[in-house]
Amino acid sequence: MKPLRFTAGYTYYNEPSRLRELFNVWEKWPSGVEIFLVDDGSPDFPAIDLIKELNLPDYGPTIQVWRVTRDLGFNSHGCRNLIAKYAPTDWIAFFDSDIIIYPPDVAQLKRIQFTKGSVYYHKIYQRYNQVVDKKTIGHQNCFVVNKDDFWEAGGYDESFTGLHYGDREFLKRLHDITNIRDSGCKIEGTEQGKHGRVIPGLDKMEYIGYEEKLENYVYITPFTAEEMDNMAGTKNTKLDFPFIRLL
Repeated sequence: MKPLRFTAGYTYYNEPSRLRELFNVWEKWPSGVEIFLVDDGSPDFPAIDLIKELNLPDYGPTIQVWRVTRDLGFNSHGCRNLIAKYAPTDWIAFFDSDIIIYPPDVAQLKRIQFTKGSVYYHKIYQRYNQVVDKKTIGHQNCFVVNKDDFWEAGGYDESFTGLHYGDREFLKRLHDITNIRDSGCKIEGTEQGKHGRVIPGLDKMEYIGYEEKLENYVYITPFTAEEMDNMAGTKNTKLDFPFIRLL
């Protein structure tokens, strides 16, 4: 059996329709990739209850499923630290749950000779307005990175548990020590604005609640850049939450 080429890291929270759409694509992925799915404490629709619907062929990717055992509000940053800690490969491709990468681009990622000291981004096609975003490096939370570079940058700051936008703080540190490269691959954004989009006039946002009727995080509180800077580094512990591997 050939060694795994990279780990595809996903975080999930309480949105089964998103996960089912990912299932439909994962079932067609090539082999040589490990899917690492972390459920961030979903109270109503745990990923492990849905996983029986996933039918991965013997020649396809493999999967492991973990669960944060206490709902902390918003702990995506900690979940990504968990992926980086326990991923079985040196290279990790992080994706948000509303992002799809199709089999030909997964195959392309497998062929890339990754270089340490680099972070690889992908062009993003936005399904909701049917355009390819040519103005940015790609979706900022969807990138390929080496474990050593991830941890040299310090990993995600879990001071931001319960808050959005701790990713900006981490990515600045990561970009300071790496070169940004284009993977040559394309990803698809399926939804606009979920889980803390940038809204004009608001510098930062705080997660407050989950609105079941809308199936989305809908409440926001503005934070200034200075307030967020003051929060950074107030907790230095990594993986500071209870979790368990389920599959």
